[in-house]
Amino acid sequence: MNFFRDLGLAILERWQRSDLDGRAFPDIAVAALRERPPSAHLAPMDVVRWVHDVPGLAPQADVDTQFGQPPVTVFSCEAFYIDVLFWVDGTTAIHQHRFSGAFHVMEGSSIQSTYRFATKRRYGQRLLSGELELLDVELLRKGDVRPIRAGAEFVHALFHLDRPSVSVVVRTPSDDFAGPQYSYSRAGLAFDPFVKNESTTRKIQTLDLLHRLNHADFEALARATVRKADSFQAFKILTHLMKRFERPEKYDEFLESIRPAHDELIEALRAYADEERRDEYIIARRRLVKQPEHRFFLALLLNLPEQRRILQLVRGAFPEQEPIDAILRWTAELARLDAIHEWVAEASKASVAGDERRILDVHLDEASMPVVRYLLEGMDDDSVVERLKESPGSRDAQEERAQLMAKCTSLRGSLLRPLFVR
Repeated sequence: MNFFRDLGLAILERWQRSDLDGRAFPDIAVAALRERPPSAHLAPMDVVRWVHDVPGLAPQADVDTQFGQPPVTVFSCEAFYIDVLFWVDGTTAIHQHRFSGAFHVMEGSSIQSTYRFATKRRYGQRLLSGELELLDVELLRKGDVRPIRAGAEFVHALFHLDRPSVSVVVRTPSDDFAGPQYSYSRAGLAFDPFVKNESTTRKIQTLDLLHRLNHADFEALARATVRKADSFQAFKILTHLMKRFERPEKYDEFLESIRPAHDELIEALRAYADEERRDEYIIARRRLVKQPEHRFFLALLLNLPEQRRILQLVRGAFPEQEPIDAILRWTAELARLDAIHEWVAEASKASVAGDERRILDVHLDEASMPVVRYLLEGMDDDSVVERLKESPGSRDAQEERAQLMAKCTSLRGSLLRPLFVR
């Protein structure tokens, strides 16, 4: 593990020649990681063994493992430190950083999405609304290095594909010029998730208490609290309460009931809830699949809003395959996994609440796959129905037409929906 000591000292020497300028640090870290790539000198198990063999670890920057599964600090000095981050099923929120540096893919692969946020409304420094624009999505492989620039210049998210994926991060503790470390929602909200407020925390905890007790005053007290809260406090409480309503419609009704207070926030909060539910569903399903190609497919569905970008990334990652054929194969394979899980649950009389073992949120069988193909090829619903009526064995019946139209509608509203946005 002398490798990381030597790497850290080399970075420190170069940075001192730049007067420890925080804005120069990312380029220095990138150059050092490319010249001395950790993936070419060490394996992840070397780090694991070092943790158990060394008499004393370097000071650990994140003992509570808030970022990494786990993180291991392998070099530390006053100006910066180096972490090795292990990821098994990790996915980061869309976020920016209060620190500068660079990261290197030591093992595995990840999908990185980068964004730009245009602010339209400020609710103080801790909450903003605006438009989040997807700039780029790329597949990062072993050996790749990317800079980390503090502040809004670098907004990104990572979806780790392999088990494990391992990153080496060279970073400053914090940069004064960076501002809040915002997290972002595709619904157009930026917020500081690290703000701690004792009053807000206790309000949330006591509302949770009433919810657990099924207390008659839960909704009335929550409504009154939100109406008199400031915008950021209302955001914190309402996004927490989102998970306390079993049905999305019930949460929507609750949001409507707080008007006219926070009127401008309500539509953004409704969109935020829709995006969060979808993201959480896909991320949870990633734990059910082990094949890297399937995890790659889920990453595309999570991060990309339209077919064009998805096909480009599939073509780049698997140039030997036709992208639409690959997508159809992955969809059919996931549908078969769902069918197997259903059969096992039925045979064992197991009760699986909320389809927790399902991967897709729409039921697909072999007869459904032509519908998926035609939608991928850009047909509208009526054209899909007409094409299938021409197929051998099809029945020209109103009932069949209704079933096909319903299948098209369910596919367009499912987690597969980016595939059909052109």
